[in-house]
Amino acid sequence: MKNSSHYIFNDYLRKIYSQGNVKCLEDHLTVAVLDERTDDHQLSLLHLICAGHSEQQSQKVTILLDKCGDDDAKRRALLSNITKNGFSALHIAIYKCEVATAEVLLSNGADPNLAGRSELPPLNLAAMCANVELVERLISAGAALHALDFVNFTALHCATYFAHERVVRLLLRRGADPNYSGGVRDRPLHLASSKGHVGIVSALLEAGADPTLADDEGNTSLHFAAKTGHVGIIDLLLLKIGAGHQEVC
Repeated sequence: MKNSSHYIFNDYLRKIYSQGNVKCLEDHLTVAVLDERTDDHQLSLLHLICAGHSEQQSQKVTILLDKCGDDDAKRRALLSNITKNGFSALHIAIYKCEVATAEVLLSNGADPNLAGRSELPPLNLAAMCANVELVERLISAGAALHALDFVNFTALHCATYFAHERVVRLLLRRGADPNYSGGVRDRPLHLASSKGHVGIVSALLEAGADPTLADDEGNTSLHFAAKTGHVGIIDLLLLKIGAGHQEVC
């Protein structure tokens, strides 16, 4: 059982790095404390800053990483540190939709494809959070468009599932394959048809999604739309299927 000094120390670090201002951080931060972590969730100082609620958080991240000086190995280690629950500092910044903080992390070498023990690629998380700016920045930094997460979804699957049409359209513009299948050969069009997302169905079809493709159980997008009674989507799919037949003939 941990004694009270552990909890006092954890609270002390949180107050300085999550809640404190730049002056508080500069007064405490030295090279010697860069590897400090909380005892409960194994949060590094960088994690704590990214979890904070201050407009100065991105500035604080810059100050902390600059403290590494020419020690690139130290900087890479800080950026790749994973919490007890499997998340990097970049994951935390994305979850909080802190674009400026994520920008600083990526500019300093954070890996845009580090999924961690959570098996959650940063791009997939940004797609779930509906942050178009972060999605764009991650792709520009080299995030893999078709990386699979813990449920075998790509970022396009994630954006479709959560009905984030702007993110869907951005991913498609940047080259995401609308027919890329997940773990059971489920396609984004299957998800959109099942959930009744008309705008997303239209975007996927415009990008070349094939409404005749089936999942592992033999269900096509038309099956999903019919099961859930989305008549407008059924019409869209039938029009696309009919157009395809005409092209073949």
